[in-house]
Amino acid sequence: MLVSLLRTLHRLLFITPLVRISNPLSKSQLSPIRSVVVPVFVCCVWSCQVSAELRDVQLVARTNEMTSLDDRIVKEGVPKGIVHLDVAAPELVWVDLAAGQMYRLKLSRSDWYSQATAIPISLGKAGEHKRLEADLKTPVGVYHVTSYLADHQLNSKYGDGAFPINYPSAFDLLQGRTGRGIWLHGLPKGLSSRPLLHSDGCVVIDNQRLTLLKPLLRPSNAMVVLAEGLEWLDARPESYDLFLQQLNTWREDWESLDLQRYFGHYGTGLH
Repeated sequence: MLVSLLRTLHRLLFITPLVRISNPLSKSQLSPIRSVVVPVFVCCVWSCQVSAELRDVQLVARTNEMTSLDDRIVKEGVPKGIVHLDVAAPELVWVDLAAGQMYRLKLSRSDWYSQATAIPISLGKAGEHKRLEADLKTPVGVYHVTSYLADHQLNSKYGDGAFPINYPSAFDLLQGRTGRGIWLHGLPKGLSSRPLLHSDGCVVIDNQRLTLLKPLLRPSNAMVVLAEGLEWLDARPESYDLFLQQLNTWREDWESLDLQRYFGHYGTGLH
């Protein structure tokens, strides 16, 4: 309920397209909004916890000059949900949609990851969990970059470049999800900041960091995880290894062309 109220407030405060949070609304502009919003919110959002949530809602891209990505390791461990990562692609981009942050994760040793490069993002106006065409939501799932669109190929609202991802994936299609054109792209030219909930479903970051991430976001090889959060585990769960063992056995039995062994992985109704 609280998040819903905060998002309602957000839409009221940022009703004008591409409002820059770094330039607050004037007192006269806020007066009509306060007369409607303040009585509702004063009884339920007056706390330090809410202040932290409001900081997330008004998250913006940093404007300092960037010459390199911040490679300081801030966390290490096993990200919950990553069962296996191809050693040929030892890095991935993890987008924490709830926190409004993008992270670069590096495979530092066997199934052990380090986190660096926290980048503020903007996502869909209606939040996450995209299901339908034009629902203004950002999808949740594991995707890969399909191509790169350079500056001269784009409208200025997409910034200095764009990396389309493979939404809808095969899994999305099985779930009946529709839509297209989900990209990771830069801020509109001329802007240095943007509200958290402000895109049509794409993930948006500032143009300087987008350019610096280009070597990592190689088409067909770069993995992009769009998730509701990022939880770190101190050790790799045994269930991950069990799953991989069963998956490898299934693959070997399929490659063997031994139908009895292969069908043994399925319910009796499929024999």
